[in-house]
Amino acid sequence: MEKETVIKALTLLGQKAAAAGLAPEIAIYGGTVMMLAYNQREGTKDVDATFQPREALQPLITEVAAELALAPDRLNDQVGKFAPNAGPTANMAFDELAAVPGIRFSRPTARKMLAMKARAARLPRPGHGGDLHDLAFLITHTGTKSLAQIDETFERFYGEPLDDRQRLVAERALEIANERRHPPP
Repeated sequence: MEKETVIKALTLLGQKAAAAGLAPEIAIYGGTVMMLAYNQREGTKDVDATFQPREALQPLITEVAAELALAPDRLNDQVGKFAPNAGPTANMAFDELAAVPGIRFSRPTARKMLAMKARAARLPRPGHGGDLHDLAFLITHTGTKSLAQIDETFERFYGEPLDDRQRLVAERALEIANERRHPPP
């Protein structure tokens, strides 16, 4: 989904929620954050989010998907099982969605996103960009300079160290970030 489609869908959801007397809170993660907050993508496969009140919003989400001819799982809360709960400072207002009526949006801080991308650690493959380049961007954006700092951030949010696969992806992302910071002459 392109930026305009995501904003249109969320705006319609906000209008429907307001009409139903709801004041929902939606925390958005993943590719949508990379696209809207950091301008690092042209589009995203779906909108990964957690939302409250879930039971009241689910029928409205289904209506929005049908009205915009989107797959019903384009706005989903599957990310909830992967998102760490690191207290109120782990998320921040999603300023890029402040104009969407009827919903209070938040998104993870850059450090929380870094931890989440390090946890997912998906490598690029045909049709899917993976997490490598998002992770490299977040490493640069947060001023992270070492694998030890990535490990520290990861442990802060997940309470455990990176596993071997995650460590390999984080090392490669760190290399990419360093190449971007110091391009060869």
